[in-house]
Amino acid sequence: MTELQWTEVDGVTTVWAEASAPFRAALYFRTGRADERLVTHGQTHLIEHLAFSALGDTDSNQNGYVAGTETAFYMTGRQGDVTRFLEQICKALTSLPSERLEAEKRILAAENSTRTHNVYENLLMWRYGAMGYGLYAMPEYGIRAANFDELQEYAAERFTKENAILWLSGPPPADLSLELPHGKKLRLSPLKPIHSTFPSFLVDDDCGGVAVGTTVARVSASSVFIEIAQRRLRRRLRMDQAISYAPSIAYWPLNAKLAHLAIYADSHGEHREELAKIFGEAFEELSEINESEIEEAQRQVLEGWIGTHSLSEADRMVNELHRAAMDWIHDKEFKSLRELAKGVSLLTKEDICEYWRQMKTTAMFALPGVAKVQASFGQRAPISCVPRVAGELIRSIDAPLDKSRLVSGPSGVSLLYSDGTDITVRYDRLAAIIDFSDGGIYLIGEDACWIAVEPTLWRAGRRVCRQIRARSPDHLVVEEHTRSADEIPSPSTTGWQRFVARLTLR
Repeated sequence: MTELQWTEVDGVTTVWAEASAPFRAALYFRTGRADERLVTHGQTHLIEHLAFSALGDTDSNQNGYVAGTETAFYMTGRQGDVTRFLEQICKALTSLPSERLEAEKRILAAENSTRTHNVYENLLMWRYGAMGYGLYAMPEYGIRAANFDELQEYAAERFTKENAILWLSGPPPADLSLELPHGKKLRLSPLKPIHSTFPSFLVDDDCGGVAVGTTVARVSASSVFIEIAQRRLRRRLRMDQAISYAPSIAYWPLNAKLAHLAIYADSHGEHREELAKIFGEAFEELSEINESEIEEAQRQVLEGWIGTHSLSEADRMVNELHRAAMDWIHDKEFKSLRELAKGVSLLTKEDICEYWRQMKTTAMFALPGVAKVQASFGQRAPISCVPRVAGELIRSIDAPLDKSRLVSGPSGVSLLYSDGTDITVRYDRLAAIIDFSDGGIYLIGEDACWIAVEPTLWRAGRRVCRQIRARSPDHLVVEEHTRSADEIPSPSTTGWQRFVARLTLR
């Protein structure tokens, strides 16, 4: 395999290797979703859209994306066309087209309206809350109120020469110019899990099945373990039990040392309880892997990487270039595919068993409400990660039929349910406050817990909402539109029902 070549192009770190036509290139910047806050979430996505809009109606050979740690722009085509594309993207990033701002906001609103429940993103939110990688599953609140001058300032800080890496499937074109401002490489944000007890579980009836998310080391054992687990799950859940159509595994690198590994199995609604039982058993059985399974998995992995089932030389080289760029993004030492393959060939049974033990000690399950809890699922994770506050106790309009209570105090808000559970959002751990112009308030904590305070549902509701708004930091406020009458919640009981209930209590 051709060696990778490292150099600089116009002050931008560049890695390239010879590969057959067409010419391919990608420009990555070390900035992404995990670097945003909930109130600015989506602004990097908006900048990426604005940059592309400056190019006009682009074709399918060029595209971009925003992930957790990187924003990418890439193209395939003739070398001259790729050169122009890279130069135009850099120019657009330094001078975003202000006239396209509102149009791109509408386009992103349309894009976001088609989003569906993503269990892998949800598992990240449960682990990291409304911060860092948890923002994958959160709404892009930062788009609606995005100010053009602030966007351009943000772009000037993040889309710089020192914060970029370029990869090319051939030598850098002599006339390639990357006109970007100088800056510095952005450091990766530290991982801050909101839970500390594992294994644990939460209920998710929207994911369509059962899942588990874990944090694991980025080591050679990953590929072999995933091969074994994928084969076992397919055989057990699809072939033997015929209970899941497409058991799957997702592996997302988080930084140089850790990745998020998630296992998911779908099923029909009436089989969810049975699926949870079998899924838990299958997960526990992954602790018992024999030598022959490991040898077969090693063979399959190596065949797919460098053997008869591997990609063409050109495609393998592109994958190597992408990996090299992503390792630079994550501050990770790059190892060639052959070096990684050697590590896979040397794995032992103890390596694979240790990998599973690490999964077990970081596991968080997404279970259907009908699931019977097994020991392997651990204990239920608390919905709210902060203690309830003290303050004024407010009754529901639907009381006494609705026995929930709202507590509004100087330090935050708690919602107390009749079963003894509660959700609390403190002002010093607030991720965002959604302020509807009709008076409604949504408080979202850093742990992604949220409390909706509707003037129509609580005694003295309007006064309480004004009080909450006055106590909330202005820089965390997201102003929302006035809702139509049918969008505003109304009491679920009638005055007569409440009167009869009060008489009964007396």
